[in-house]
Amino acid sequence: RDLIAKQVVYVSVTGAGSKDGSSWANALDGQTATANGNTKLADALQAATAGTEFWIQSGTYYACSDSDINKSLILNEGVALYGGFIGTETEIDLRDTNTAPTVFSGNLQNDTLVENYSRNIFKTNDQNKSDNVIVLDNISITEGYNYFHDGCALHIGESSVVKATRCHIYHNFGSAIANEGHFVGNYCTLDSNISYSDYWV
Repeated sequence: RDLIAKQVVYVSVTGAGSKDGSSWANALDGQTATANGNTKLADALQAATAGTEFWIQSGTYYACSDSDINKSLILNEGVALYGGFIGTETEIDLRDTNTAPTVFSGNLQNDTLVENYSRNIFKTNDQNKSDNVIVLDNISITEGYNYFHDGCALHIGESSVVKATRCHIYHNFGSAIANEGHFVGNYCTLDSNISYSDYWV
């Protein structure tokens, strides 16, 4: 694998201080809308390079701010997302993930009409075609909808490798995970997902 330098970006729903993501005191305001209809977190993920770790405080996050069901949170290769933080931790192992859930939701309009849910909450970016692993750790993904078996919670492209640990993927409609690449799940829970195909999770 490529040699990569570690960088931590601290994220909360509303942010703090300078909101540049350099510390919890200056956490990135993950849910603030951007001019392109995305969120600050969505833009930061799309620009992230291999070795970047996102430490994400408990709360609910979305792929966009303009209710565009076709927008996704893009996972670049070698990037890691860690959830379950209260917002004071200095080490990953200090998290109490049972009391601080980090949730990524596709329910963009806060309603019960599944046709208004995100088509793919997360999608991997296959353009780099490296072998750097994407890490998802202690996050929940819920309320995606995709009738065409395209991974409403997570779509993994053919050149991507995703390692998920203690993730909760639930209440999605239509193939929660579409895996065209490589997916490794450790202690993950998938429940209350409705699939429209026998060939997808």
